[in-house]
Amino acid sequence: MKKDFSPTPIFPAAPEIRVFGDDLAELFINAAKALGAGKNEREKGDGLDELLADRWEEVSLTAENKEALLARWLEKIVSLSRANKKNYSQFLMIEFSEKGLRAKIAGREDRSKEGRDPEVSFEGLTIRKEKGHWQADIRG
Repeated sequence: MKKDFSPTPIFPAAPEIRVFGDDLAELFINAAKALGAGKNEREKGDGLDELLADRWEEVSLTAENKEALLARWLEKIVSLSRANKKNYSQFLMIEFSEKGLRAKIAGREDRSKEGRDPEVSFEGLTIRKEKGHWQADIRG
């Protein structure tokens, strides 16, 4: 039975989420999915996410440790989302280590009438292994 690693708010009123993964690569993917969870929920069920396979974009990053790498990963997704006016919802990790990654991401045009997301920083995030899985607390 697959564990539910859905993002969970740490405190309902705070801009914090907790994500889980069986390994660090899955943790990074789940953190990326959590960035757009609200927007993607409104558009689920239309089948368009499956059509994105031919529109993959490659991302390569390095950092001094896993926390810095997660912060750079999330900042890169936010940056690309703004620049390309897309909601990214598909993530494929090609290569992964605690100090670098190469991934493919796909998204679709952001058709929401909402304004762009405010500037975010992921400086206060933590990553730890607990009870056989990885966990990250992310404060944006």
